Amino acid sequence: FGQAQAMNRHGGTECSDSAPTLAQYGCDSPETLVSSAFDGVRQYYAGEIAAAAATTTTKPDFVILTGDFCRHQMEMLDNAKTKELPSILKNVLTKLRYKVGDDVPYLPMIGNDDAIPDYFLDITDASPTSLLKIMSNAFLENQILTPDEAEMFGRGGFYKRQVGTHLTILCLNTVIYSASHVPAIPPYDQDPLDQFTWLEQELKEAASTDHAVLIVGHIPPTIGSYAHMDMWREDYRSLYNQIVIKYQPTIQAQLFGHFHTDEFRLHDQMPPLFIGPSITPVFRNNPAFRIMHYDRSSGELQDIESYSLNITDPSAEWKKLYSFREAYGMVDLSTASFRLLVDRLSTEKQLLQDFLFHSKSGVLAPKAIRCLEDTETCAQTWVCTITSETSEVYGECLNTTNKAKNTLLWIGLGISLGLLLFVAWIIFRVCRLRRRRSQYDIPCDKTIVDTNNGNGGVTVKGGDMDELPVKGKEII
Repeated sequence: FGQAQAMNRHGGTECSDSAPTLAQYGCDSPETLVSSAFDGVRQYYAGEIAAAAATTTTKPDFVILTGDFCRHQMEMLDNAKTKELPSILKNVLTKLRYKVGDDVPYLPMIGNDDAIPDYFLDITDASPTSLLKIMSNAFLENQILTPDEAEMFGRGGFYKRQVGTHLTILCLNTVIYSASHVPAIPPYDQDPLDQFTWLEQELKEAASTDHAVLIVGHIPPTIGSYAHMDMWREDYRSLYNQIVIKYQPTIQAQLFGHFHTDEFRLHDQMPPLFIGPSITPVFRNNPAFRIMHYDRSSGELQDIESYSLNITDPSAEWKKLYSFREAYGMVDLSTASFRLLVDRLSTEKQLLQDFLFHSKSGVLAPKAIRCLEDTETCAQTWVCTITSETSEVYGECLNTTNKAKNTLLWIGLGISLGLLLFVAWIIFRVCRLRRRRSQYDIPCDKTIVDTNNGNGGVTVKGGDMDELPVKGKEII
């Protein structure tokens, strides 16, 4: 950032200009912003952030780092090599431990931007200079992982961490499952690096010991919210879902990153999937981090709060943006509560606007403003995004909703047409009845002389008719 080779997400050259105090929308994080974010975490536990939830501890039980320690598109740098990664990791982790605490458990994961080039991870390379070995050594040297965890990470990029007595955290390598991963893994390799086998074994053990589980990683097994593309290869996503559904009662939540937005997903038979915000404002979002509240005795998630920094204000401080339960009126973070939230998003405009504002960590982006101009379509798009596991399902969701809307439209038109025809029939009957009765009506300007003229009639004077035949003496 602030250099000639800075990466700019939206064109132009502003990211290569001199760095501002903190950061700039569309650009990656300067070092000052990274340090500020770690200060924000420290301030929360020191009770220095206004409106923050009361905490009884002075440090977090653990810190989850969902990957992408490096800037975007490292390959843009001259002579960028994987060997530069240890110094980058050391720089970030040293700041983190200094600001938040040396004795806090940290759980790092690999992200696609930690590879050079992006998404590159050769699963056949077991040399000491491979990406996974370099990262595991750096985590071990900086006292982030234990020797056993580092050994697991060096072989596959995954490991587990026991927190307290009832919570197990399973950290995944999701780069290998990405639809953008290179080099491509052959279709016959359904379990690269044996991670799925390990995942099922760990979930089985957790279920047998009554442990709650958090599954964490970088790239979420869902569709994106920008172009609605599949994030995982379909065969890997399907296998992952089978495992998670099998052990769904054991899994409290799935926690991922990658999108740079604060979102969630709710897939059929799956536990809630939380997508965390990012520190970098490269996608024109405010920097943010989350605080997760959970029951230490059961591992149950109780609430998730988001804290953000408005980088347009030079004097801005880290502030609480929202909590799930407060902002969305949820009684808990259960699957049932999220189903109710999704239903409400489809009908409550203010709730939808709040969700979009939170998704960018305190920015209502131009795209969101345009979306809200047609609230019904906007809600439909987001409900389908939240509930669809694949781009194909997303398309079917939109089509089904549109068909339902069209069906209701035709039903409405049919009812309206039926009412019009009924009204027309009533008018026709009334007019016909009046026409029949008018044949016997006597105009008001007629003079009737009640005399018998000898031929069974009456004489009508003053009108056009000289005589109106009647039967007897009745005039109707």
